[in-house]
Amino acid sequence: MYETTSQNLTELMMFAILGFVLGALYEPIRISRLFVKTGTLATAIEDFLFLSVCGVIVFAYSLEFGAGAFRLFYLAGLLFGGVVYFLTVGKLISIITTAFANAIKAAVKYVINLIHKRILLPIWQILVKYAQKTSPQIRTLYEIIEKRTKHLKNTAVMRYNSGASNLRKSRNNKNHETKTVIKAKVRKAGEA
Repeated sequence: MYETTSQNLTELMMFAILGFVLGALYEPIRISRLFVKTGTLATAIEDFLFLSVCGVIVFAYSLEFGAGAFRLFYLAGLLFGGVVYFLTVGKLISIITTAFANAIKAAVKYVINLIHKRILLPIWQILVKYAQKTSPQIRTLYEIIEKRTKHLKNTAVMRYNSGASNLRKSRNNKNHETKTVIKAKVRKAGEA
C-alpha cells in the first residue's frame, strides 16, 4: 500500500493536532497540582493513568487515520503538537492559573486569619478567663472531696456503722464498751 506525501502530511498534521489536544487535556492535572500538593506516588499514578488514556486515544486515532498502521512520524506529530501547546497556550494558562492559585491561597489565608482573630481567639480568651476564675474553686472542691474520701477503704468487705455509732455508744455508756460492727459482703460484677 503506497501513500502519497500529501496523505502523510495530513496524518502528521492530524497527530500534531492530537498532541495539542492531549496537552490541553493534561492542563487540569497541572492546575490541580497548584492547589493540592500530591506526593510522588500519587503524581506517578495520575501520570500513568493519563498516559494510559493517551495511549488508547492514539491507538484509536491511528486506526482511524492510519488504516490500522502506526508509523514513526505519528510520534513526531504528537511530540510537535504537545511542545507547541506547552510553549504557547500552556505557558499562558500556567501563568494565569499560578496567579489565580496564589490569589485564592492568599484570600483563604486572609479569611482563616480573620476567623482566628475575630472569632476563635476571643472565644479562647473567654474560656481561659473562666478557667482561671474557677480553677481555685475546683481545686478547693477537689481537696474537700479528697479529705472526705481519704478514710474510705477499697476492699471487698464494707463496714457499716463502725465509726460514728461506736463513738456515740462509748460516749453514752462509759462503763459499757461494746462495739457493734455490721459487715456486708460485696459481690463484684460477674460473680454469682
